Amino acid sequence: MVGIFIIIAIVVFWDGRSVVDIAQNILSPTKSCSAKVIAKRVRISRGWKRENDPKGSATWEIYYVTFQLQNEHRIESRVAIEEYEMLPEGDVGELTCQGNWYRGFERDMGER
Repeated sequence: MVGIFIIIAIVVFWDGRSVVDIAQNILSPTKSCSAKVIAKRVRISRGWKRENDPKGSATWEIYYVTFQLQNEHRIESRVAIEEYEMLPEGDVGELTCQGNWYRGFERDMGER
């Protein structure tokens, strides 16, 4: 029982910022505003070694897009690969988000 508590405490301490970020995003209202896609990046993470894996370890990619709002505030959101591929830098439109969670982007077809 004590071992489980210690493991949970280590995980919360180690990744405490994530817990705070999740709580803030949950409590944030969903809002929409004009925004521009200003940057994109991919973070490649490595996992533990898997048996029969020719590369020797598991890897996965996490996709991020940075939006600049009209008030010059910037939001970086994690997005699915499908969204990442459909959002070129320079696109202008209506961003829907909850905290820094991405909820959608409706491209303004008249501007670029």
